[in-house]
Formats: sequence, structure tokens, C-alpha cells
Amino acid sequence: MSKIVFTIVFIFLQTSINPNYDYAEIFEDDFVHAINFFTNNKAEFEKTFSENNIDLAVIIPTIFPEKVRYSIFKNFVEVMAIQLAYVEYGSEMIDCSIGDFQIKPSFAEHVEKDLLLYPDLKTKYAYLQPQLTNELEVRKARLELLKTLEGQIQYLSAFYDLMHKKYSFKNKSSNEKILFFAAAYNTGYWKPEAAISEAIEYKYFPYGRKYKGEQYQYSDVSLYFYQNYFKTIF
Repeated sequence: MSKIVFTIVFIFLQTSINPNYDYAEIFEDDFVHAINFFTNNKAEFEKTFSENNIDLAVIIPTIFPEKVRYSIFKNFVEVMAIQLAYVEYGSEMIDCSIGDFQIKPSFAEHVEKDLLLYPDLKTKYAYLQPQLTNELEVRKARLELLKTLEGQIQYLSAFYDLMHKKYSFKNKSSNEKILFFAAAYNTGYWKPEAAISEAIEYKYFPYGRKYKGEQYQYSDVSLYFYQNYFKTIF
């Protein structure tokens, strides 16, 4: 490898893997609220994720930015009327963000569908597949599950397992794995690997791609939390 190519690769890795911002300072109270949430619910996270054999050091950083975003938008949490519209019309018409980690019904639907591809996961997460035939009742059951912390943890556990079915992490460092997981969760784990890798660099957090002001990389916030706060809580 030439010196120039090596320098370019090194700079890319430094930019992609090492956070450049002090997100605790940037997000202030919203960051503190997120830290407190994970601290206060530590026992439940440890219990349920451990029962599902999920690596906390990967899944908690992955979802941490969502709790920061949830705090920022606490006055704009989806109202019951919108949630009921989802039950009536489905995620193609209404795809509302729900619960502590702002999981959308479409995400839950993807998880449920993909679990059927793997007999071991289908059995493991039978809890996420209510035996109902009426589609409205299925949506209602899914919505009620997503509105609980336990239900969100179960969907996140299934997401974690599906990621390991779809992608190989054998040659990835802990930092690289967290960056990829975070991008997959934020942009859609069902997308092609190249698209997820590209999404690591997107600066759409916390207001979304249509916002014109300064924003940050979702994956970068995940990595910052992992490097600076994860071990102080877990």
C-alpha cells in the first residue's frame, strides 16, 4: 500500500470510528435524561437481554441515540389518534414512532417477517408472533407490545439476532460493529450492506434528512456513548 493510500485510509478510519463531537455537551439535558433512563432501567435491560443472549455492549449503544431523540421530541410523541389510525390502515398509510426507542410498526413488521426465515429464531421469538387471523387485531397486538419497554426489548433482541444471521462480524472491531449496527437500526437493517455502510456517514440526527441546520451522525453518537459512558452504567 502506498503512503498516500495508507494516509487516506487512516483518515477515513479516524473520521468514521472516532467521534469528533462532545455529544454530552451538544445535547445537554436530553443527553442526561437518556443516561438516567438507562441507569434507572439497568436491571431490566440486563435481565431480558441476557436471557436472550444479547450483547449489551452492542445493543445499548445502538439504541442510545433514540432515547436522546425521544427526549428532544418529548412534546411531539405520537398521539393516540395516530396510533389508532395505524391499527385501522396499516404502516403503509401511517407509520408512527412508538415507545422509548421510537420503533416504527414497519420495523416490527420486518422483524416478524424475517424471523419466519429462521426456524430457531421463529421459536425463540414466538412471543412476537401472536396467533391471530384478523389483521386489525394483529396490528393492535403489535401496537400494544411496542408501547411497553419489555416489548421493545424483545423486538431489539430479535433485531440483534437477525443482524447476525444476515451479516458477518468476524473481522470487525467492536467500534466498527457498533457503527454498523447503529446505521442498520437507524436506516433499516433489511437494506443492502453497502447502503448501511454508507449510512454510517449520514448526518441526519436528530431531526431527519429534511432539516437544513447542523446535524450529526447517528452512528457517531452511538460510538461516543459506548466509548465514554457505557462502562460507567453497565
